[in-house]
Amino acid sequence: MNSRERLDSAMLRTPNDLAGRALATGGNRSETLAGFAGLALMAIGIISVMLMIARQTNWPSGTDMQVYLDAARLLVHGQNPYVIVESADPYPYPPFFALLVGIISQILGYGKLWILWPCLSIGLVLGCVTLFRSFGRIMPDGWLLFVTGLILCSRVIRSDLFHGQINILILFAVLLGLRYFLNGAITRGAVAWALVFVCKPFMGVLIFYLLCRKGWRAAALTVSVAAVLFIGPFLLINNAIEGVRGWLAASTFLTMLPMAARPDHQSLPALAKRLFVENPFSVPWIDAPVAAQVVSVLAAALAVLVFLVAIAFRPGLENAQHRIPEAGLALAEVGLTIGIALSCGPLLEGDHLILIWPALYGAVLCAQRAGPDPETSRGRWIVAAAMWCTVFWVFALPKLPYILASVTWPVLKGPEILMSGWNGILVFLACLATSSALRARVDRAGVRQLAS
Repeated sequence: MNSRERLDSAMLRTPNDLAGRALATGGNRSETLAGFAGLALMAIGIISVMLMIARQTNWPSGTDMQVYLDAARLLVHGQNPYVIVESADPYPYPPFFALLVGIISQILGYGKLWILWPCLSIGLVLGCVTLFRSFGRIMPDGWLLFVTGLILCSRVIRSDLFHGQINILILFAVLLGLRYFLNGAITRGAVAWALVFVCKPFMGVLIFYLLCRKGWRAAALTVSVAAVLFIGPFLLINNAIEGVRGWLAASTFLTMLPMAARPDHQSLPALAKRLFVENPFSVPWIDAPVAAQVVSVLAAALAVLVFLVAIAFRPGLENAQHRIPEAGLALAEVGLTIGIALSCGPLLEGDHLILIWPALYGAVLCAQRAGPDPETSRGRWIVAAAMWCTVFWVFALPKLPYILASVTWPVLKGPEILMSGWNGILVFLACLATSSALRARVDRAGVRQLAS
């Protein structure tokens, strides 16, 4: 069986296949019970989301989905979709996603039939689990079903589904693209990652990952496809220049004061603004805007340094032209790249943590596959996996603590301000632990060829 056949075979293993294997064959009693519990939790999570939507008669009004629909309605009529209203967040993405929503809306309309979007996202959660499993198994299938059930019951995922967020779609495309790259299907991988970049441009940091892996063709194709998908929809706006200006204004709306200091913005620069700048959301420890700027610059410098140390300048890669690591290392590297961009960048919201799941799965996979030889640094990978677990514990909670979710944001004081940046701090520390593990000597036999 060649690599393409192995990929197709792996991707055909659906969650139903996992359930069948866990519940019907070969699993021990605890795994079977875990599988049944997982299926029950999945049903509870899905039903709760559908009930939330059904109870809100004007859904999707007041959700992110409504923002996308409003932007799509304007775009299909040639109008500028970047309208900033004081009482609502603007549409922040390039117009490609609004165009996609507008095309689908010609069939579904702009109302409650868009309940199909949360249904699609539920399928994408299961698709992400299946894709993760195709990189390598880290637990029996019954327990994988149980973890999937916990995830679908979590407050973070249920909120994403209710609001029609696109983070799950982005994660699926990241995993699909990486899977294709690892199997040498460069064009397919480039298309998948190009879709990621034109939906969330900050994810373009993954281009630097491809370049460090000497994937010249992959990087060039990805940038080329992304450029077409990025520029094309702007040309549908009657005044394309105004459209570009509107997008720039909308995309910086949440990263500039006062919105940048909102407590759900958990990156290190956002935390510095709450600590050192007057704002409506906190009582700063001291009023020192220069200190906030210094922290932002240092965070950016640290992000670059961690990336260079962990990936670009990692020992053993000097002669690895046209190569990419095996699956566990690739997942860890991609997760680290996204993690440092989020923790040290201007914006990290709680639901963005979904995008860093590859780091946890990759760290666990590397820890399991590392041999007893100290040179394989199993201990470092265990530490990295433990650090990522401290980041992702919120995905096991059916309800979030007060400090992590609020309808009306309280004015934070004293230690509360530090707690509001907890996710950003933990993600950065987990990136450091992953960097340490990646710097360790790895088995060169695990390095796989990436087509140029």
